[in-house]
Amino acid sequence: MRVQITLKELKKLNACSSGLRSFDKQFGEQCDIEWGQVTILKLLKTELGYYLGWALLNRLIPNIDLRGADIRGANLQRADIRGADLRVAHLEGADLRGANLQGADLQGADLQRANLQGADLRGADLRVAHLEGADLRLAELRWADLRGAYLEEADFQEAHLEEANLEEANLEGAHLEGAYLQGAYL
Repeated sequence: MRVQITLKELKKLNACSSGLRSFDKQFGEQCDIEWGQVTILKLLKTELGYYLGWALLNRLIPNIDLRGADIRGANLQRADIRGADLRVAHLEGADLRGANLQGADLQGADLQRANLQGADLRGADLRVAHLEGADLRLAELRWADLRGAYLEEADFQEAHLEEANLEEANLEGAHLEGAYLQGAYL
């Protein structure tokens, strides 16, 4: 599928000035690209990775499909990939500090030792995900589905887990000091 976006179109949608500069730097006045996993992965490595979720919400791109993608150790700090399909993706050791993964499907994803400090995972599907040794300090996990997730040695200090579903999750050795667990299903 081809995606065509113009700078003029972004201005009409009131895109922020830093987003417009990033687009102009990457594409100039317009882009005409084949949309798929390879393109998404390339964009995530640029400043435009911070704006993919916004582009999805404004229907400029069809989806953020990274099912099974190998993104081990990637720097996705502050990336906006809300609603992304990351089922069974390999994100071991990835830097996702401050990333917006709101409503993302991370079912069965491998996030071992990933840094998700301050990440927004509200409503994310993390069923059977591997988060062993992950840093989730100050992460926002309200309404997240963590059923059957592997959370051994994960650090949830001061994380928001209100109304999250943690049924059958393995919390052995997990650090929950100061975590907000009101209404969470344990």
